[in-house]
Amino acid sequence: MYSDSTIERFKSKYTIAELRDCWEWEASCIPTGYGWFSIVCGHTVGAHRVAWEIANGPIPDGLIVMHLCDNRKCVNPGHLVLGTNQANQYDKWRKGRSPIPTWSKRNPKVTGKQKIEIKHLYHSLGMTQVKIAQEYDLSIRQVQYIINGK
Repeated sequence: MYSDSTIERFKSKYTIAELRDCWEWEASCIPTGYGWFSIVCGHTVGAHRVAWEIANGPIPDGLIVMHLCDNRKCVNPGHLVLGTNQANQYDKWRKGRSPIPTWSKRNPKVTGKQKIEIKHLYHSLGMTQVKIAQEYDLSIRQVQYIINGK
């Protein structure tokens, strides 16, 4: 899947911390703290995803790579597991790192006027999907559908 030179370049960008056994990513990170790795010019992906794929092969459609250690910079394949977005939301909620999972909330019908408001909040005012979901008591998925006109 990845060339030997890409794998070697990837391996040069983390260190293994003895105390926690996490492999700490030391290169680029996005603002949320996750490591970021450039596969080819202009194409970057989460470093933890690359670590999973190097160790285990492609990530099946519909699954994400979750950190068991809760260290966003960790690229140790032994600390990574595949799961659904719903499982990841539940894990974050269970560990006290997020509000109640959006999938557990009731998804009420949204009026046409509310859809217009939601699109305006997102596109014109730059409000995050998470904040919109909280304001309207919706799931993130439902907000995404509204924003994308589905």
